[in-house]
Amino acid sequence: MDRYFQKIEVGAHKEIGGQWEPDRFIWQDTIYKILEIGRRWQDEDGEHILVMVPGGQVYELILATDQISWYLKPPVT
Repeated sequence: MDRYFQKIEVGAHKEIGGQWEPDRFIWQDTIYKILEIGRRWQDEDGEHILVMVPGGQVYELILATDQISWYLKPPVT
């Protein structure tokens, strides 16, 4: 796992097809409601999911499927 990823809490449910669908996450003591889910891809770190929150900010969530843990790649500011 990339050392720059931060472990976070994510509210998600599993769809009928087995795909995880996140609907919110907590980062830096703030709850972010996910408005849209964008591109997804898989690599050695897990499943990457681009999500948009209110205000138009896009975040990259990573689901480490081997341990069902969620991580965030912090946005570049």
